[in-house]
Amino acid sequence: MVTANLYGNVYLYESNDDAAVVGSTLRNSGSGYGLLSYGSGTLVVGNTVFGNSYGISLSSGAGVNVRVQGNEVYNNSYGIAVYGSTSAGALAEVTGNLVHHNTYYGVSTSGQVLVAENQVWGHAGSSASGITTTGQTTIRNNEVFDNTVGIQTTNYSTAVVSGNRVYRNTTGIQPRSYASVIGNTVYANSIGIETISSFPFYGQISNNLVYANSNQGIWLSGSS
Repeated sequence: MVTANLYGNVYLYESNDDAAVVGSTLRNSGSGYGLLSYGSGTLVVGNTVFGNSYGISLSSGAGVNVRVQGNEVYNNSYGIAVYGSTSAGALAEVTGNLVHHNTYYGVSTSGQVLVAENQVWGHAGSSASGITTTGQTTIRNNEVFDNTVGIQTTNYSTAVVSGNRVYRNTTGIQPRSYASVIGNTVYANSIGIETISSFPFYGQISNNLVYANSNQGIWLSGSS
């Protein structure tokens, strides 16, 4: 367990399975990683992570049964990245974090990851997004606002985007591939829900409350 203030990088390799980083300040003055883990079962709870190139990155096998919870991650180039497993039962969790004002994305995931009950805001660069995912991620009950794209699913994604409150983004939700967008509240964006022709969408958009967006509520392009 790491509990002190750490003004530099934390590296956890394959041999560091079931490690915990708790209650630390992870800052690296603009370069490198706040936390980079290759081990499985990593617990990252209650940390403050800022001023790094990559804030929290759980790479390769590190996405197996990990938990990233209750951290504040801000002013990094990239916020939280969890590359989860596709094996049955190997669920990673990103829950209850405050993720804001990172340059490119707030939360990025692949594989079996639950992204739930986070506040994600202030990712406003030309290609920035609050939450972006590929694979089997479930994005549920988050508050996502003031980003260029609030929630984005990428190619080959079967993600489920449900129960989120998405507002004041340029585009609220941008699904691609086979994602499902169900039961979200999407308002006060320029475009509420948008599919784009360069990345066809074959999934489902249903039971959302979409209102008070300044241009389109739901805009379908290149979709089947």
